[in-house]
Amino acid sequence: MTGPGDGGIDQESRLLEILLDNVVEGVITIDERGVVESFSRKAEELFGYRAAEVIGRNVSLLMPPEEGARHDGYLRHYLETGQARIIGIGREVEGQRQDGSRLQLWLTVTEVRVGRRRLFTGLVRDISALKRAEAALQDRTRRLRAVFETAVDGIITIDDRGGIDSMNPAAESIFGYRADEVVGRNVTCLMPEPYAAQHDGYLRRYLQTGERKVIGIGRVVEGLRRDGSTFPLELAVSEMQVGGRRMFTGIVRDISERVKIERLKNEFVSTVSHELRTPLTSIRGALGLLLGGAVGEIPPKARQMLALAERNCERLTLLINDILDLEKIESGRMAFRFGSVDLGELVTQACEAHQGFADRHGIALRVDIGSNDRRVSGDPDRLQQVLANLLSNATKFSPDGGVVEVVLARRDDALRISVRDHGEGVPEAFRERIFGRFAQADSSDTRGKGGTGLGLNISRAIVERHGGRIGFDSVEGQGATFYFELPVIVDDPPADARHGEACSVLVCEDDPDAASVLAETLRRHGYAVTLAHSAAEARHRLAAGGHDLLLLDLLLPDEDGLALVRELRGAEATRDLPIVVLSGQADEAREATRNQALAIVDWLQKPVDSARLDAAVRRATVTATRPRILHVEDDPDVRRVVHGVLCGLAEIDGATDLAEARRALGSTRYDLVLLDLALPDGDGAELVPSLAGHGPVVVFSADPGESASGGCFTEVLVKSTTSNSDLLSAVDRWLRPGRATK
Repeated sequence: MTGPGDGGIDQESRLLEILLDNVVEGVITIDERGVVESFSRKAEELFGYRAAEVIGRNVSLLMPPEEGARHDGYLRHYLETGQARIIGIGREVEGQRQDGSRLQLWLTVTEVRVGRRRLFTGLVRDISALKRAEAALQDRTRRLRAVFETAVDGIITIDDRGGIDSMNPAAESIFGYRADEVVGRNVTCLMPEPYAAQHDGYLRRYLQTGERKVIGIGRVVEGLRRDGSTFPLELAVSEMQVGGRRMFTGIVRDISERVKIERLKNEFVSTVSHELRTPLTSIRGALGLLLGGAVGEIPPKARQMLALAERNCERLTLLINDILDLEKIESGRMAFRFGSVDLGELVTQACEAHQGFADRHGIALRVDIGSNDRRVSGDPDRLQQVLANLLSNATKFSPDGGVVEVVLARRDDALRISVRDHGEGVPEAFRERIFGRFAQADSSDTRGKGGTGLGLNISRAIVERHGGRIGFDSVEGQGATFYFELPVIVDDPPADARHGEACSVLVCEDDPDAASVLAETLRRHGYAVTLAHSAAEARHRLAAGGHDLLLLDLLLPDEDGLALVRELRGAEATRDLPIVVLSGQADEAREATRNQALAIVDWLQKPVDSARLDAAVRRATVTATRPRILHVEDDPDVRRVVHGVLCGLAEIDGATDLAEARRALGSTRYDLVLLDLALPDGDGAELVPSLAGHGPVVVFSADPGESASGGCFTEVLVKSTTSNSDLLSAVDRWLRPGRATK
C-alpha cells in the first residue's frame, strides 16, 4: 500500500530520468564496489551497450583491460584513505565500446550519499573528435615549425611597427645574428642605408594609405650583415593577421653568388659580342661596298661568290643577334626605347627592307595598310625585328612564285599586323611548341629552310614587353597567318625633328678594318670623315675642332668609351656635341647608363647596315635640342617604365629623394619636372621653392592628396589611373611650347 506522497516521488523520479537521458554527457552511477547501478541513454550511445547489459556488472567493463584491472584498486584506496585521483577532478580517460573499439572521454566523478550508501556518479563526454583535431593541429604545427627551421630561404616576421618577431636558422646564417639577438629590435638593423632610413616611412605610409612599395611585390634590395658587410638579396614580403595582430613575413634569399655569376656572364657576353660583331661589321660593310660598285665593275663569277659570302654573313649576323637577344631575355636586360610609332610607316619600311630577300625567293609582297589610327607606344627597332622575323618565315615557307600578304588593321582598341603565306601551314604536332626556344618542325623540308629556331620565341618576348600578344592561325596545306597586336594610341605624335645637312663625322674605332668600312660608308652618304683609333686620338682631334658628330665604339684600347663620353659632357666645348654609339655592347651600355645624363643621340648595335647608320647620323644633326626632364621618383621599377615611355621625347635625369632633386634643380635647367609626392625623405611639394626657373611641373603620384592642390603644379596625374599613353600625351603636351632651339 503506498502512502499519500508516493505519486509525487514517482513523478520526480521519472523527471530525473528524462533529464539524465537528454543531457550531453553520459551519466553512469556505481556503488562503492564499482558495480553499475544506472546507465543513461547517452551512455548507451557512447559505449554501444543497452543499460540492462551493464547494470549489475563492474564498471571496468567500460574500460580497456589495462585500466579496468587498476580501477577497483583506485576505488578501494580512496575508500580507505580518502585520497582522490579522479573523484572530484575532471580528467581525460580512455573508454572501450562493446565492439572493442576505444574512445577518448572527459570524465568527471562526484561522490553522493543516499542514506547510508556511498554512490559515485560519472559524467562522460566523448572528446575523440576534439582529440583528433588537436592531434592534427599539433602535427600541422610541427610540420610548419620544421619548414620554418629547415627552409633554405631566410624567414623573418615583423609587427606593424617594424619590430622583429621571429627569425629562422637560414636567416641567422644569412645575416650572422642569432635570433635572440635581433628579436624585439627594429628590422632596420638588417638594412644598410638608404633602405634603413626609408623603411619605417614606407611601412607607416602603407598602413595609412595602402600604397605598396615592397609588400606583395618581390624585389632585389641590399642586406646588412652583423659584420657590417652588405650583400644583394631577393626580398618578398606578405601581410598576415595573427590573433588580431597585423604581421608581415619577409622571405629573403642571398643572391651574392648569382649576382657574381651574372656579372661574369655579362662581361663574357659583352666581350664575345664585341669580338664577333666588330669583324662582322668589317666583312658585311666591305662586301656591301664591293657589290655596290665602290671599286668598279666586278666580273659575274666574282659577284656571284661575293653575293654568296654576303648572304652567309647575314645568316651569321642573325644567328649572333638571336643568341645574344636570347641571353638578354633570360636575364631581363633586353633594352627598349619606347616612343610613339606609326605602324603604317613601320610596315612600309619593313617590307621595303625585305623586298630584296623576297625577290631572291621569287615571292611577291602585297601590303594593305587600312587603318587611320596607326600609332602605338613602342620601340620601332624591336618591332621591326618582330616584323622582319615574320616576313622572313612567310617568305621561306611560301611556294615558288607565291604571295605573302601583309595587313595592318584596327581591332577594337588594338592594331593588328598580320603576315600570311600560302605554304604548307603549321603541322598539328608542332603548334604547341612553335613559340618555344630552338623550335623547328621536324620535317626535312622545314629544317632545310634554315634559321636558329629562336626568332618566334624572341618575337613573343618583344611583343609581350609592349603589352601586346602574338599568335597564328593555320590550316595544314593552306598556309599560315602569323599576327601580333598592340594597344593603339590616338594622340597626335610628337613633332618630328628636322634633319640637318650632312656633317663632319669623327669615327673613333680601334679596329682598322671596321673603321675603314665605316668611313667609306659614311663618305658615300656625303659626310666628311676623320678617323681616330683610341680615346687619346679622339680627344686630340676634338680639341682641334671642326667636328659635328662623334661616332664612338665603347671598347677602346686605352680607355672605356663611356668614360670618354662623361669627360666630353663635362667640358664646355663638347658639352653639346652629338654622339652616336656604334658598338658590340651598345644595348648593354645603354641599359647600364639609363639614369645618367649622357645625351647619346643613338645606340647602334654592331653590325649595322648603312641605311640604319645614315638614319642615326641624320638624327644627330637635327637643329632642335632635345628637351630635358627631371623625374623625381624613388621606386626603380616606376623609373624604368617612365623612362621607356618618355625617352623618345626627351633626355631624362632621375632623382630618388628631395636632396638629390634639389641638387639636380640647382645645377641644370629642366624643360619639365615629373614629380612623385611620396618621397622617402619628405613630401615632394617641399620642392616648390626650388622649381622657379624651370619648365612645367607634372605631378605623377599614387596619392597626390592635399599637397597637390593650390595651383603649384601644372597638371596632376594619378599612377593607378594613368596609362602609358596618357602619360606620354600629357608630357608631350607640356613640352611642346619649349621645343624651340635653345
